[in-house]
Amino acid sequence: MYYLYRGEKTGRRGRPKVYNGKINLKQINTAYFTLEVDEPDKRIYSALVYAKGFKRTVKVAFVESLDSLTGHVKNKQCFISTDFALLGQLILSRALSARISIPRRQTIYGLNALSDAE
Repeated sequence: MYYLYRGEKTGRRGRPKVYNGKINLKQINTAYFTLEVDEPDKRIYSALVYAKGFKRTVKVAFVESLDSLTGHVKNKQCFISTDFALLGQLILSRALSARISIPRRQTIYGLNALSDAE
C-alpha cells in the first residue's frame, strides 16, 4: 500500500507525482492518517491510500489495541474498504461482523441439508 501524494504540482514537465511512499504498517505516519476514535482501550486511524493488490484507491482503518493499565499498544490491525464514505469505526464493525458470522446448518423441508449430501 502507498500513501497518496497530496502536494501541489511542481510545474515541471512529465507525469505528476501520484504516490508518496510505501506504508509501514508497524509504524504508520500519523500526520497522514486522521484519528477517528481515541478510547482507553483502542485508537482508530483512517486514510485514503492506494492498494497495489487491488489496483485502486481504498480506505484503510488502522486499529491499535491498547493495554488498559499501561496504555501501551499491544496489537495492531488493518482493515480495508472500497467505500470511501465509511468511517473507520463502521469499517471495523462490518469487518468483525463478517468475520464472526459462521455458516449454520440449514433445514429444508424438515431434512438436514448436510445429511442429504452424504
